[in-house]
Amino acid sequence: MSKTPFALFCLILLCMTACNKNDLQFVKGDISRDVAYKLALKEINVSLKEVDIWASKEKITGNTTLKYVEIVSPDTVSWLFFVDECPQANWGHPCQYVFVDMNGSVSVFVQNMPPDYSSMELVNISAKTGESRPTKTSLPISTKSGNVPMLSHHYAGESERN
Repeated sequence: MSKTPFALFCLILLCMTACNKNDLQFVKGDISRDVAYKLALKEINVSLKEVDIWASKEKITGNTTLKYVEIVSPDTVSWLFFVDECPQANWGHPCQYVFVDMNGSVSVFVQNMPPDYSSMELVNISAKTGESRPTKTSLPISTKSGNVPMLSHHYAGESERN
């Protein structure tokens, strides 16, 4: 039996399941977070310099109720992206929850409260957030605690002296 018909069948099947959304090639059924992020960016109308975007570390199962907001994920497995439209502002401002399922379908929910960030990571930092982030600097050796002599005024309060 020849392997050519089987190979041709597989090629046709791959072509039928492949998608092209404005030059973004992917296979339906199990897209990566990177591809999902690119699809999400095509659906939302924001400047990356003005928003913080968070991404779920893992795929979200269908019909999952998100903590802190009254949003239920679509009924299929998807990646979640959270778009903070006013970084560094107090909450009650516009934001978006963007779900991208394994076939590339995008669902956007407009909200005004943040998610539970514990299972997410920052994937886009706005210019405003970037300016407010402290830079890592090392302390000069002379200011490290091992080199500072213990003086009476270094105690937190009178009760700790006893």
